[in-house]
Amino acid sequence: MGQGILATGMLMLTFLVALLPAAAASAAVWWLFSELPNAWIIALAVAASVLLAETWWALRGLGRRFERLEPGTS
Repeated sequence: MGQGILATGMLMLTFLVALLPAAAASAAVWWLFSELPNAWIIALAVAASVLLAETWWALRGLGRRFERLEPGTS
């Protein structure tokens, strides 16, 4: 049970760190477009785009590393 709690804590910390750039970009866009009636929709789209870009970047980087670790391939 102790390792599960530690793993969950590390996973939550990782999620928090991953959400910081998206939250910052969303807040900046919301502040810039605050006079629009539905500025939150634009801010939400920006946050989703930032999270998508982060995920793509992380998976691409991990894929390269896993390819190098694969035995029997060159």
